[in-house]
Amino acid sequence: MPLTPNDPLVKKAETKAVDAARLYDQRHRLHAESATDAASASPYFRSWVTQYLEPTIPAKSAREQVLRDIVWPLVSNELVDDISDSAAAVHGAQDRFISIELTDEKLQADAEQYIEQLDIDGFVARDCHNAVMSAPNSLVVVDLPAVQTTDFPEPYPYLLSIEKVQKALPAVGANKAGLLQFAYFDTEQKNQRALFDESDYAIFEKANGTTGEWVEKLRFQHSLGFCPAFKLWADVDRSNPLVSNTLLRPSLGLLDRYIFWDAAQHSNDLKAAFAQFWHLEAEEEPCRWISEQGMPCVNGSYEYQDPITPSITTRHKCPSCASKVRRARGGPGSVIPIPAQQKREDADWRVPAGWIDAPIDSLKYIQEKVEFLRAKIRRTATGSEAGPQNEQALNESQILSILEAARQVGQYLAEYFEMLHKRILEAVLRLRYGPYFVGCTVNYGRRFAALSGDLLMKLAEMAKTNGSFWLMEEIDGMLQNYYARSDASRSLRFKLINDLNPYPYMAPADLMSAGIHTSDPKGYQLAVGLMGFIRRFEREEQIPIERFGILTPYSSRVTTILDALKSYVDEIEPAQPARVAGDADPNNPTGDPAGGSDPGGQTA
Repeated sequence: MPLTPNDPLVKKAETKAVDAARLYDQRHRLHAESATDAASASPYFRSWVTQYLEPTIPAKSAREQVLRDIVWPLVSNELVDDISDSAAAVHGAQDRFISIELTDEKLQADAEQYIEQLDIDGFVARDCHNAVMSAPNSLVVVDLPAVQTTDFPEPYPYLLSIEKVQKALPAVGANKAGLLQFAYFDTEQKNQRALFDESDYAIFEKANGTTGEWVEKLRFQHSLGFCPAFKLWADVDRSNPLVSNTLLRPSLGLLDRYIFWDAAQHSNDLKAAFAQFWHLEAEEEPCRWISEQGMPCVNGSYEYQDPITPSITTRHKCPSCASKVRRARGGPGSVIPIPAQQKREDADWRVPAGWIDAPIDSLKYIQEKVEFLRAKIRRTATGSEAGPQNEQALNESQILSILEAARQVGQYLAEYFEMLHKRILEAVLRLRYGPYFVGCTVNYGRRFAALSGDLLMKLAEMAKTNGSFWLMEEIDGMLQNYYARSDASRSLRFKLINDLNPYPYMAPADLMSAGIHTSDPKGYQLAVGLMGFIRRFEREEQIPIERFGILTPYSSRVTTILDALKSYVDEIEPAQPARVAGDADPNNPTGDPAGGSDPGGQTA
């Protein structure tokens, strides 16, 4: 029997699960989407102020100061952008492989063209990737036009915010994580809802506009075998499968605190820059202002009698008191008056005025707190801190720990993006081609790292300092993958340059200190001048090295290019290392004034 909004399965589906998913999306959105002010920020910001900030700082003036010191866009937005950029490496692995298979060559060509036309790769890498950070509980819907006007159906994917979902029920069974039994949600049209399940597409509208029962307007079956609306991120919470686990979810509480402590740091900085000033002050004289009716000012207000009904009186603000400038007490740059002594026995011999400096320990503590929170959040999400803490030297095991953590994060991202990408392809192609679609393979590869290029270079330098050349080779491969991303030609160029260098992990100074310039002078010349020799080879052959000999085996290409580079070295007289005062002249080891000649061959 077709599923309808009045079906017990739909009616009994708990809305609490959807509400919890909405709350998590609002928390993600606060930290992932830039807002210009509190009004345009995620609704969770108001909850954060009520549930966290107000209990933490009961004093109204101090709390208002912190709210003023919160910068927009939030400081957490930049951190989440940094995490998102690191995670984006998953979409550019060198060993990435995606293929589709249909029963007919013409259909195969049509399918490949249609997939390219939809730009599913871009949809996953841009739209879905960003949504994993800002709205991970969104649904991906593979929909169809209401009316088919072409030979083949034209299914298309889009993201559906959890805010539009009224009810949904997770699917149960093996390999069904992130799939749904049905999704009941608002469409873009007013008073219209869609109910997609494992067998049907259905559209419902209100019978009498805004009132009345939901009436079915459209229904047709599909043969997908699963609901065409499914979770964006299939790593779901066991207790509530409508809530997804993400890179940011474990750090949402820390991100909340990061906003608070960054604002506290700014407040403290203001107090340090604009110190408070205190001074002794005589006790203020009471206000002597009197109204036209003869009513005196009492504590800033006076009594006013109604001219028509004198028995009716109201209190008005005293204009004299209101005109006085009220000085802020307690904020940055404020002035704090202290009542001066009035009697001889109360004499105060301290200076009559002074500055209140912000405590240095407090300034330092808050700064370190902010740095600690940032590092911890990033380490939890990506496996590395990528902050000031990385300036300290790391040993081999510590470097390996960072690389392993990054590898695990990369493995996690690849696994769930592969699942998402495959589900989209299967839904689109099966709806379009039916039984002519055989299947698809989605492998995101693993030759990437969720680490920045700067951090990889730091780790490579530390590995070099430790003498771990095998680790340098590992990190160098990661660096090549990082900078080449999905550009296979660039990756090949990096590999060739590495293989043509006889000493790929040694700088000129390292070669000198190792004595390579004397033990292998030609190898030294080739390593030091490698890029110049490669550019000469490319000029003479009129082709980049990565395109040279593309029809020959890789080893033969390396041998041919290397022979040419060695011939260039043979044309150059090996450079003589500079002699230190007191060293023997290699051309005149006996020190005979009449013997030998200078390196240039000119007689003395």
